[in-house]
Amino acid sequence: MSDLHFWGVSTSRTLRPIWTAEELGLTYGLTPIGPRNGATQERDYLSRNPKGKIPYMVDRDVALSESVAICRYLVQRYSNDDAIANPQSIVGRAKCDEWCFFILGELDETSLYIIRRHEVLKRPRRWLLRVNVALANFAPRPIS
Repeated sequence: MSDLHFWGVSTSRTLRPIWTAEELGLTYGLTPIGPRNGATQERDYLSRNPKGKIPYMVDRDVALSESVAICRYLVQRYSNDDAIANPQSIVGRAKCDEWCFFILGELDETSLYIIRRHEVLKRPRRWLLRVNVALANFAPRPIS
């Protein structure tokens, strides 16, 4: 079992750290809880993460709950030249931050644009439930 574990699925914010872990070739566990099904408010989860939000990550003795902070932590702790390097220069770190914020923008800005620009998406639809279920089942690696 890996020392690295994530909680959270079905949102772009929960995908960011998983994407980073995948790029780094890390082995991790995943507990697939969603943001609006009550799981983040259960006593067990709140004892781990009092903020009651996802994503949440534990890596040995480090616990973080903000997606970009998790991404930056993973890069700084597990970087390698074959995946994502952890640069020491100011310019290099800025380029690494640029990559992290690219993930943020690609996932959030695009989905928010679509939702804002397409009135039909603002109304409840049966297909949205299927999309949400499909996203909740997303797991790039087997869940452990």
